[in-house]
Amino acid sequence: MAMRMGGVLAVAALLAACGGDDGKADAPRSAERGSVQPPAAEEPASPGAALYRRACVMCHGERGAGTAIGPALNDRRRELAEVVHAVEAGAPPATEHHTPMPPRGDGTFTDQDVRTVAEYVRSLAR
Repeated sequence: MAMRMGGVLAVAALLAACGGDDGKADAPRSAERGSVQPPAAEEPASPGAALYRRACVMCHGERGAGTAIGPALNDRRRELAEVVHAVEAGAPPATEHHTPMPPRGDGTFTDQDVRTVAEYVRSLAR
């Protein structure tokens, strides 16, 4: 029995020596080359971008490149008055495959919202 107790104590001492907490914090490890870094915080969207995402992106695409149901907006620089008019009044389908554009975005745009989203749309042009 004494022999067994001695063996148990020896194993316990060995484990304590190998895995103990010495009270020191581990030094931070440097990132290995090729490791994945967390993405940078996304910049807050401009008011125009937020309005565009809310009411326009589903038809015109994230950067205005168009989709199957809405034409491209980034293909040419349009006059601000032209864009404001289209947002205010809506627009007929650009092709037989597109859908009509409702007036005032999702129907809730104020006059200021119309101008703000129109300025954003103009910024998408290449």
